Amino acid sequence: MKTERAQLASDRRHTKLIDMEWVYQELDRGRTIKSVAEELNISVSTLRRRHSEYQEAVREENRLEQESKKDEQGEIGAWKPGDPTFEDF
Repeated sequence: MKTERAQLASDRRHTKLIDMEWVYQELDRGRTIKSVAEELNISVSTLRRRHSEYQEAVREENRLEQESKKDEQGEIGAWKPGDPTFEDF
């Protein structure tokens, strides 16, 4: 019987790190998605999935950055008249 640690290790996908900025530079230079994927030894579908994951991570990072800026400017989290108070709960 496998130990819990061994089970976790066997369930883990072997994820290859891909520099998506490099990928985008190569595509901008005129290379095809297929040729870039082949150079990375991954399938086109994997490259497309990684692109989607990367874009989602960038969107989330931008969202968090915007929230942080709003918080620093007092737009988030600051009590305003009419907001519920602790007494209201």
